[in-house]
Amino acid sequence: MDINSIIIIFFSFLIGSIPSAYIVGKKLKSIDLTKKGSRNTGVSNLTQNTTLYASVPVIFFDLFIKGFLPIFLCSDSIFSLDVNTKILCGMVSLIGHNWSIFLNFKGGRGIATLVGIILAIDYNLFVIFTGIIAIGYLFSPIKDSALWWIISTICIPLYTIILDLSIEITFFTFMLSFVIILKRLLSNKEQTKTKFNINLLLLRLFFDRDIYDRNKWINRNIEK
Repeated sequence: MDINSIIIIFFSFLIGSIPSAYIVGKKLKSIDLTKKGSRNTGVSNLTQNTTLYASVPVIFFDLFIKGFLPIFLCSDSIFSLDVNTKILCGMVSLIGHNWSIFLNFKGGRGIATLVGIILAIDYNLFVIFTGIIAIGYLFSPIKDSALWWIISTICIPLYTIILDLSIEITFFTFMLSFVIILKRLLSNKEQTKTKFNINLLLLRLFFDRDIYDRNKWINRNIEK
């Protein structure tokens, strides 16, 4: 591994670790997202506690700067780095976002960053990934985006096989899915005293919360 690869990997981790939603919440509303609402330092909690407009620059930053840019820098258009470096850049950026070194290893769920990574990997993969989410949300009776995001995330390696992408890309997307799933399963452990059981795991995995009622969950800790 040459010096360019090491620098890009380190850069990817640092840029991924920037808590963009947390910073916007602090600057815009003087709120600490780690103590508000769902306590998730991501776009959803920022929107819940500020406005949708405040989330737009965060979505852009997480998707294009954290997700897309590290992969793009490795491409033939820029540094022409090998596929292993590309994989490492994507992984450390997502890990940095989900467990930020600037927030005592707290972070968001990594969805916007994941979308940017997928877009950089393959446009057709991006279309399938987001298309399945849109179809599920629009035409299913279950209007909970968290469910459709995780279903499509779990299926990403399958999409790569359908598109006949390389085995390295399939492995890469499997690891990305694993990081997203792990974040969901490990989240909220410091926020609730819910008894740990299979029902709790399923709620966290598919709905990203510890109870089924979404409104009760996201409003339980909002300070007046």
